[in-house]
Amino acid sequence: MIREYEKIENNLSIHMELAIDGTDDCEINTSDGFFDKMLSNMAAEAKFDMRISVEKKANCLEKKLYREVGTALGILIKEHYDKFAEHELIGSSTDIIQDALITAAVNLAGRTYLNYPLEFTVTHIEGISVDSIYEFFYSVVTASGISLHFIEHRGTGRIDNYHLAEASFLSFGKAIKNAFNDAL
Repeated sequence: MIREYEKIENNLSIHMELAIDGTDDCEINTSDGFFDKMLSNMAAEAKFDMRISVEKKANCLEKKLYREVGTALGILIKEHYDKFAEHELIGSSTDIIQDALITAAVNLAGRTYLNYPLEFTVTHIEGISVDSIYEFFYSVVTASGISLHFIEHRGTGRIDNYHLAEASFLSFGKAIKNAFNDAL
């Protein structure tokens, strides 16, 4: 079942469609290439059918884009899991991108919490503030009412910050998929 969300403001318009029982049919255009890739990878791992169309004006702050897309995704995830109230929807996934190993665990029980201990060693990845990545996950959690925990497994070597960001999106996508698997 496809759920839809739309929000129109002066400097940002978002239209999102989400089907959690999809086949990875995605069209994502947020006007931010890095964010588009992270969201596409997340949707592929989750097997979501997802369409995101964003129109933003030059005066729209990057953090607002990430926050509003996260809010839209959170609302649609909640709409999906509300119909499974009798099920315990808990899932986790550990993903590796070369040097970055991340575990994400979710509980879709309406208890909002975010544990985000990811240790980026830079302030920006491909021109995007790492704070915006946090804003995205915080907004998903707040809008959906889920609990989300990340664990960054650290070795002794240097971790590429891009890989760390990518692994967090991938593990989150798979954790959501795993939470819904038993109920679908």
